[in-house]
Amino acid sequence: LYASADLAGLSPLALRVVEDLAAFRHLAGRSQIDPEKIAVAGIGLGGVDVSISAALESRIAGAAVIDATTVRDWSKTVAPRAIRFFHIMPYLPSILEKTDLDLLYAAVAPRPLVLVRLVDGWPRSGFEQVAATTSAVYRLCGAHDALTVGTPRELTDEVEASAREGTHRQLIAAARVLMPVPPTPGLVGSPGVLKSRATVDSAVGLVWVIDEMAGYEQAFTGGGYRLRSWSFFNDNGSAQAGRLITPLVFKKSGEQYELVAIGKTRTNTGDGLQKHAFEPVEGSDLVDDAYFFGWHTGDPAGKTNPGVVEFEDAPDALMSILTGDSQQLRLGTKYHIQSQYPRQYSIVAESTK
Repeated sequence: LYASADLAGLSPLALRVVEDLAAFRHLAGRSQIDPEKIAVAGIGLGGVDVSISAALESRIAGAAVIDATTVRDWSKTVAPRAIRFFHIMPYLPSILEKTDLDLLYAAVAPRPLVLVRLVDGWPRSGFEQVAATTSAVYRLCGAHDALTVGTPRELTDEVEASAREGTHRQLIAAARVLMPVPPTPGLVGSPGVLKSRATVDSAVGLVWVIDEMAGYEQAFTGGGYRLRSWSFFNDNGSAQAGRLITPLVFKKSGEQYELVAIGKTRTNTGDGLQKHAFEPVEGSDLVDDAYFFGWHTGDPAGKTNPGVVEFEDAPDALMSILTGDSQQLRLGTKYHIQSQYPRQYSIVAESTK
């Protein structure tokens, strides 16, 4: 596409927009198609070019965008880490002299617009800017009910069914087709994450919670499940053998995480994959939609040590360090997020009915 864009004298993203508009005109000119019912949907960069197309072509009925960002945020958070740009960039020459992508998404108003954030896509900061701008513009247009903003988990059957019949509902359905496969009910993480990684935490006595992986929040999905087992990976041998790790369950309410269950403390062997029963010593192993899995590098009695679970940086995961009023693990303690990191830890929890 870079070569074709050079021949056309356009940037690659601009060429994609030209092609989108040509496809629209082709469809709109066919006698068996109602041109007023043509909407567009795309994921990643595809979401950028369909939104620009909808902003330029007022006859497009609406847009569904899976993953979104702004040029400013992309240039600060993504571009500096890219040694070579193998893929098309979300960038139009000189765009920042006039506007940014968040305003182009918002230009779809008052037509229906569906925005979905992916954890493994562009950084959250860019999406939040897009969401804030579009929300403000849709409110100004008196069309707030034509805008849907959320995560893959939030776009449920109920949300689709409750949307206004017509283009808006069809866009939500299209977005759900493009989204990643939802997580398995009752499973936090996936077996594929249980492998050797670069390092472990050097800080001692941390309390972690698994917030997101692969585009989804990692709450235990579905009611009536019991946390049966959990697994982690540490193959650092005798250097880290003997370190303690305690599994935890939190119930999230707003911005708070309440500690509702403490599992049996385990001792790292350093031999690689280690699987254990949860065995609650306080609280229950019953989990539900608002319950999250975490761990403490130490034991409930107050003994602490550096990290046990191996990790590496990853854009498709979000791990949070929690802090609370009590320095020891006590049921009912309410924690809040102290800091967050885009990391993948080699840890999984499994619940069954």
